[in-house]
Amino acid sequence: MPNSQPADQVPAQETPAVIPAIIEPTADEARATLAAEIKQELETKYKNEISGLNRKVGEYDKKFLLTKTEEEQKQIESDNRTKTALGKYAKLAAKSLGLDEEFTELVSGSTDEEIDVKLATFSKLKDSLEKTHLATIKSLQDELSILKANGAPPISGNSPDAKIMKRADFDKMTGEARFEYNKSGGKIEN
Repeated sequence: MPNSQPADQVPAQETPAVIPAIIEPTADEARATLAAEIKQELETKYKNEISGLNRKVGEYDKKFLLTKTEEEQKQIESDNRTKTALGKYAKLAAKSLGLDEEFTELVSGSTDEEIDVKLATFSKLKDSLEKTHLATIKSLQDELSILKANGAPPISGNSPDAKIMKRADFDKMTGEARFEYNKSGGKIEN
């Protein structure tokens, strides 16, 4: 009887082929394991290097301050306080012009006088821009008051004799043409 083995037993010659397939990791698993090991190794290496460099920088700072005379140390501390104060002054100057904090750099400087000069320059620029816009607003208000005095109806896009256009036709128009159509009082229906 060639097949005298029980049905639940696997022949001995097939067993070795099955076991290595179960034990050996797949290529993706091997890559992931290797990547994790490399990442951990690099993180440890560079973390140690950075902390070592930070220690060295701290030591050099201490040595630098120790080599300075007491008067030089006071001057360095004073310069740092001055830089901080000038930064705060520049922020206040920018706010006084109505500028956002992001424009503080435009009026910053290394001295009060430098900041004041930049502040005056930006103040003049702001005033000239405001004058231009205020002049335009004034001329439009004057034009509107003249039209009202002559009995002309107010200019609006809701006149009873307005043109009516289908949405599909309106969508085909260029941006400029749409603007002119709306400005002339045209209406759109769906």
